[in-house]
Amino acid sequence: MNILNKVALAYLKKNKTRTLVTIIGVVLSVGLMTIVTTLAASTHHLLIKNAITNNGDYTLRYDTLDQKGVDFLATLPQKGEVQESYTTATAGYLLLNNPQAPNNTSEEAYGSVWVHAYDLLAFQKRPLGKIKGHLPKNNHEILVSEAYRQDFSKNLKVGDLFSLDLITFSQGETRGDEQLLDLLAKKAPNRKETYKIAGFVSPKYSSESGNRSYEFYVAGVSTLDQEQTRFLKLTHPEKWQTFKKKHQPKNTENVEISLNNELSELQGHGTDGMTTHKNWMILGIAAIFAGLIAGGSILLIHNAFAMSVNERLQQFGLLASIGATKKQIRRSVIFEGFSIALIGIPLGILVGLAFVILGKTGLIALADKLQEQELIAVIQQLTLTVNWQSLVAAACIGLIMILLSAWLPARQALKHSVMAVISQQQQIKLNAKKLRTGKLSGKLFGLSGTLAQKNFKRNKKAYRPTILSLIVSIVLFIGASALVMYGEKSIAYSFQQEKCDVRMAAYDVTDQDKLKELFAKYDQLTEIEQGGWSVSDFVTTTLSKKQLNPRAIHGNNPPFYPDDLEVYEGDAPKEKDIYYGSIQIVAFDDQTFKGWLKQLALPEEDYFDKKLNALGNQVITSYSQETGKTERYPLFQDDQPRQLTLRGSDDTGKMVTLKNPITLQHYINELPALFSSSDNPYLTAYLPVDNYNRLFETMEDTGISSASHHYLYQATSSNADQATKKMRTMAQAAGLTNFFVSNIQQEEQTLRNMLLLVKVIAYSFIAVISLIAIANVFNTISANLMLRRREFAMLESVGMSPKGFTQMMAYECLLYGSKALLWGLSLALALDFLLYKIVNFGIEQPFIIPWGAIAISIACVFIIVFITMLYGFHKLKKENIIDGLRGAS
Repeated sequence: MNILNKVALAYLKKNKTRTLVTIIGVVLSVGLMTIVTTLAASTHHLLIKNAITNNGDYTLRYDTLDQKGVDFLATLPQKGEVQESYTTATAGYLLLNNPQAPNNTSEEAYGSVWVHAYDLLAFQKRPLGKIKGHLPKNNHEILVSEAYRQDFSKNLKVGDLFSLDLITFSQGETRGDEQLLDLLAKKAPNRKETYKIAGFVSPKYSSESGNRSYEFYVAGVSTLDQEQTRFLKLTHPEKWQTFKKKHQPKNTENVEISLNNELSELQGHGTDGMTTHKNWMILGIAAIFAGLIAGGSILLIHNAFAMSVNERLQQFGLLASIGATKKQIRRSVIFEGFSIALIGIPLGILVGLAFVILGKTGLIALADKLQEQELIAVIQQLTLTVNWQSLVAAACIGLIMILLSAWLPARQALKHSVMAVISQQQQIKLNAKKLRTGKLSGKLFGLSGTLAQKNFKRNKKAYRPTILSLIVSIVLFIGASALVMYGEKSIAYSFQQEKCDVRMAAYDVTDQDKLKELFAKYDQLTEIEQGGWSVSDFVTTTLSKKQLNPRAIHGNNPPFYPDDLEVYEGDAPKEKDIYYGSIQIVAFDDQTFKGWLKQLALPEEDYFDKKLNALGNQVITSYSQETGKTERYPLFQDDQPRQLTLRGSDDTGKMVTLKNPITLQHYINELPALFSSSDNPYLTAYLPVDNYNRLFETMEDTGISSASHHYLYQATSSNADQATKKMRTMAQAAGLTNFFVSNIQQEEQTLRNMLLLVKVIAYSFIAVISLIAIANVFNTISANLMLRRREFAMLESVGMSPKGFTQMMAYECLLYGSKALLWGLSLALALDFLLYKIVNFGIEQPFIIPWGAIAISIACVFIIVFITMLYGFHKLKKENIIDGLRGAS
């Protein structure tokens, strides 16, 4: 080690505070960069893992319903282009009766069993769920649904023999668009099989519905099974388009080919139509955070070396005067950088990885305290994915930042002559015109204010790092806060928060009075606090082009179409610029509707009559597969009342126009208190129940089919678990088959806990980023004050009082803060807008300004600057005035 490197190490040891702050900055910077790259890689790996868990790891699937399709599947390659190939089929169906009916003699279809046939590899690859027992080993064993066992035969156990009277579909038998239950009800069992129970399976996703659908699994695919699916995992999945084109059947009606879209998109191999932009969202957010961290880190490390070089200018001049070359001095400064990097970079990588591990453990502990087992399972799935490439990249970026930060100040300082460096003549450049100050500062702060402003103007280079540090601090904090707010909004938009605790949905019900009685009984349950119900159906309406928002007819997935579609021809004459679209007719019970009108301050008499006046919701909310975004826009050009002609299809499919139109009298933005968000991909009209029934009775008289009424009961509850159990039992006892009961309270609690976890993660990140920013500000301001020891000693020698020094420091704090806030807030809002654009790749939402974070930033900037000034000034007070005038350390 040469003498200059020894001098550099001695300087680092002597200035322990600055060296420690610089190392901490490097550790935090590299650690945060490691966290960002590791979390991005881990999140991407988790999404891929979930996609495989939910859908399998196949690339393409071929579905067929007849023998010609089965014959085509036999021609598909098994090796070479294909890494793995497995087949599933439908072995048959079983029709179930209602177990709640007396003596189980009800002929009304209650549900069905779908018996799948899997080959052995399919059992390993396809997502099944939790299994008690073992997988079928041959075609004489069966895997039975655990839900079926609980509902029909709790005495079943592994090893029992189990006989099934199956319904199968023969060659050429068409399925059409008919509901499966209706289709099975028309056929008699035509195949009897006896199996040995190998185990019981609980699907990962299930619903508490009245019309249950259970799934059984047997081993072995028979050539007699018409409904077969071949799953192919390609050796080169990125070439799926070439493979699909090469292995395309001549008759496309026999075989349907589909891509595993979610997995293919996440792996970067493209999609077959639908795009969610998940990769771009992860990459964009990671890039923004990495840029913020890199910006703050460069300033912190560069400022530290800049202050060090400025403080050692006389030392460099003396070394040059005794023969040291500029190249040797620069190498000495770079050696300082290597020394700090040798300590800071490895510690930073370890700290980053440790933070991810500890953060994951902490989140699991928090989720456990919140009793969220599902969230715990999700967090546990987030395996720590460490790419050595990302770690090397983080280390290299950190090293480059350190070396550049060390080299640039040394290069700039050594441009001057030896005598100029020793005398420090280049530190301050005077220009009378530029040093002119306004009268306001002199009147407010006297001579101290004038001196502070002149010093600020004449020594801009020394203050520039401080201003930049404050600007970066502001941008980091406000940018991170904005990202948290956009994240919360995205989750809230994706999972609309409900206003009820329990829900019962029923459809295809023809007897409304039976449901009214059931809903009245629900209201009497001790667990129900307040309830209400609605009924809805869809019809068609026509609107002229001039009434519609252009997005409603030309945008992605438009709700209205021109009249050249065959389904809308019927008896309606084609008119120019007339568009057809669906309208949802919704009715609330009288108590709910009257309370809603009172909430909206609208008169009841305008809606409870035979005029068919309705409330309307014209804000369209739809997900675009092309853009991958959730979009919201008004359907009409204005909010004026308008009369709508309604049309529906009769039993033959012909469109029939209704004689009595409805009038959208008033447009709403919110629904009654018990019901969820008014987001809807359709135009919606709201009526009282009596007018709704009158409208559809008229439709039926006209010949329009209306058998698809959808009923919804929603209520607040003191005990949602018990309420949902009782509601389901009562619905089954009433003979209902097509219904669902949901525990919204539990789903909402999970959502709230998820939002809490998001906040914990985000604000933890903000806290670490703020540490970098505070260290940066502290380092630069305190170093600048130490470099001004000669100036302060001179002012003290000519009689400036402590009060004058305090006033001068206060005014400098005001100058620092004001200039930093002017630029910092402007750049922060620009970053906020950039985040808004990136987040809108997935979900369209309004631009958000984080006013709270802005207020905190303004307050913290002045507090941090003032405290740092006091600290530096307190250290200067301990110095001898003679040493200060000489500029000695």
